[in-house]
Amino acid sequence: MTVTLATPPSVDLSTLKGSIGVTLNDKSYYLVDPESYERMARAQRNLEYLKKLEESREQYRRGQVIVKTMEELEAMAEE
Repeated sequence: MTVTLATPPSVDLSTLKGSIGVTLNDKSYYLVDPESYERMARAQRNLEYLKKLEESREQYRRGQVIVKTMEELEAMAEE
């Protein structure tokens, strides 16, 4: 699908900060500047990491972990 947006000559989209919302066929699309996109992507990665940490914490709380001493790990590495 190709979308062409007509803008008045006085609007310079390259200097836009923030986002532009567009609705096509009852679906919303947003154009964002690169800095905003990077912030959103970083926030998404952080959220995914925090979810993994929370799941690990829950596994520990339920006792679903394996505990090994350093000696046991070294012995396993030598096998």
